[in-house]
Amino acid sequence: MAHIATERDSSERARWMLALAIAGILIAATMVAIVVLRRGDQGSQPGGVVVPPAQVTPTATPPATPAPTPTSDPRAGAILAGNRAANRAYVNAALAGAPLDPQLAATMADPGLGRTFQHLEIAKSLHDTFRGDIRQATVRLVSVQGTSATVEECDVDSLTLFNAQGQPLNATTFEVLPPSYDPTKPAYELNTATMMLVGGVWKQSDVTVRYVDSCPAS
Repeated sequence: MAHIATERDSSERARWMLALAIAGILIAATMVAIVVLRRGDQGSQPGGVVVPPAQVTPTATPPATPAPTPTSDPRAGAILAGNRAANRAYVNAALAGAPLDPQLAATMADPGLGRTFQHLEIAKSLHDTFRGDIRQATVRLVSVQGTSATVEECDVDSLTLFNAQGQPLNATTFEVLPPSYDPTKPAYELNTATMMLVGGVWKQSDVTVRYVDSCPAS
């Protein structure tokens, strides 16, 4: 009886061991399936470890269009030419003692035209005469607004007014200059000219004069 009982126990123990082994295999297979499913879920989400985030290519910003400068304005040539013509007309009229020179009206506009005529007319009535010249050292177009423009120039001015006795005069007050004045030494003027478009022609309408030590290199 003892021998029969032992065989039964062994048989029961074998069945239990087989059942446990099968259960272990099923549990392991289930765990593997869970892990695979979790990894698949992570890869389908933004920022997951399986699928890398999309790379964004930066868009190049187009270069800004530079604002037009006065010197690039297509009207610059005509404006600067008009300014030079007015300066030359003034020098020629002054040297000739001709306040009614038609080139003044052709290149200048009021109020500058009226002041120039008055200035030359007074000099003529006093029998004063001009000698010398005005040379433009540098010039640039500062701005253009509609029919008005601003020009800045530096002039080497050796144009001097003399009375009938040959004494140099102040060209503004017509007073005799002191003996220390040297008429052969030019003055340097940084002038700001206002140009006006009149009848399709750029004319000089006003000039502001400021004396400086020298003109910059052109």
